[in-house]
Amino acid sequence: MNDYLLFSGELLIAMGLSFTVLRIIKPTLGPLLSFFCHDSEASAFWTQYTHLMVYIVPLLLVVFFSQVGEINAPSGLLIVKQTLFRGLLGVFLAVLGVAYVLWRVSRTYLAENGITPALTRHDDSEIR
Repeated sequence: MNDYLLFSGELLIAMGLSFTVLRIIKPTLGPLLSFFCHDSEASAFWTQYTHLMVYIVPLLLVVFFSQVGEINAPSGLLIVKQTLFRGLLGVFLAVLGVAYVLWRVSRTYLAENGITPALTRHDDSEIR
């Protein structure tokens, strides 16, 4: 198969995975960021940052580890399989990074407002 076509397919797979994940998290991401940012400009920035990371991280992994064009390149099917893995890993890492930032912000917000998280207990009672 043509190397340019195969490499283009790898890039499209990575971008398609990113697009799908962003479509899934977009309805909840906006209100969540608006709640914690208290500013529409900050919320817009973090929304764009999330979109950028969810697109860039999978693309970086796919491009960096692509075997297309190498002398002993694997079959096209194996390349697609590896691309799916790298793309999903990239999306996972990007979403994990954003989730970590949101977790840190939420912990700070809760502490500043004197709110105890529902699963935190200060006595010896069990959580049921």
